[in-house]
Amino acid sequence: MRRVLVYAPRVLPVSQTFVADQARQLRRWTAELAGAERVPGGLPIDDLLAPEMEEVTVASRFGRLARQATRRVPELGRIVAARPPDLIHAHFLTGGFDVAASVPPVPCPVVVTAHGFDATWFGSPPATLRPQQWLHGAMRRSLLRRPFHFVAVSGFIRDRLIAHGAPPERVVVHHTGVDTSVFVPPPPGTPRHGIVFVGRLVPKKGALDLLQAVARLRAEGTVVTVAVIGDGPHRRDLESFVRRERLDVEFRGAVARPAVLEAMQGAAVLCNPSRQGPDGDREGFGMVLAEAQATGLPVVATRSGGMVDAVDAGRTGVLVPEGDPVALAAALRSCLTDDALRTRLGAAARPWVLEHFDLARQTAALEYKYDEWAGRGA
Repeated sequence: MRRVLVYAPRVLPVSQTFVADQARQLRRWTAELAGAERVPGGLPIDDLLAPEMEEVTVASRFGRLARQATRRVPELGRIVAARPPDLIHAHFLTGGFDVAASVPPVPCPVVVTAHGFDATWFGSPPATLRPQQWLHGAMRRSLLRRPFHFVAVSGFIRDRLIAHGAPPERVVVHHTGVDTSVFVPPPPGTPRHGIVFVGRLVPKKGALDLLQAVARLRAEGTVVTVAVIGDGPHRRDLESFVRRERLDVEFRGAVARPAVLEAMQGAAVLCNPSRQGPDGDREGFGMVLAEAQATGLPVVATRSGGMVDAVDAGRTGVLVPEGDPVALAAALRSCLTDDALRTRLGAAARPWVLEHFDLARQTAALEYKYDEWAGRGA
């Protein structure tokens, strides 16, 4: 069986379940996982890890900064030397940086998946002048000139890679896929009410836009509950807004996938109103939107980045302009108060995901790309 070395800079935070899901779904290829460091309290991935990763721990602050500047990961070079793979699949352009710096010369084809921030980040120096930020733009341009293959998780990300210098013939669009055996509708008759939001509490995710829209609905007489799943540096500001506006919002923090599924199955609508972050970061695809739709949940989101690929606008959900709480409130009002609309959107949502984003189908398609890139027939 052919072998692919799957690489991610950090293995693996809970937000990167899609990396493990894709690796485990491979049927004709076998995957081994490596990274620059292991994440404390991260996903259970012992079944995928390369043996050399057992000794890898969290780097010190100085060690992390040094690696971010040089992108050299000695363990990666040792793994490739010990067991040369048929293909290396790096996740995120930052993972591609590490492969390029750590495995010279690369003994096999390399494919790099761009997921979002890596292709959209301005890379301009912030006040902190962290090396990974002021070097990112230059390293990205250098990587995209290499004879690697690039996977974009949406049409938007493909366009960004080409704009940064990637040859169009080396960039393909491939949606990672949702495990539709896990994300399933609730039992018939299960009550579904309120709004659920799932995402990191950072400006890009648009949680404040959602809360402002909910405050507008409350002022108009539509009171709704909101479950916010996720954590991040803006949580305190969001909680202050909720107290000031006297909204019915529950902050549940970062939770495991079963709790996310339970929240989706109990909600009337999922709302993730992402917007461009102050550093240019935009959504690459919108995996949460696909997961929610797999449970038969209508979604309200924004036309931001690659999220337009994740929703069949008008049929499985509603898309509004980013950064527009007024339009967001109107879309939420429609979905919450119009039972026929909500039922119609929800009924179309899961079939849409099964057709376009099912993990098994998408991973099978990826394996055929692996065959092509490795220069072998299926």
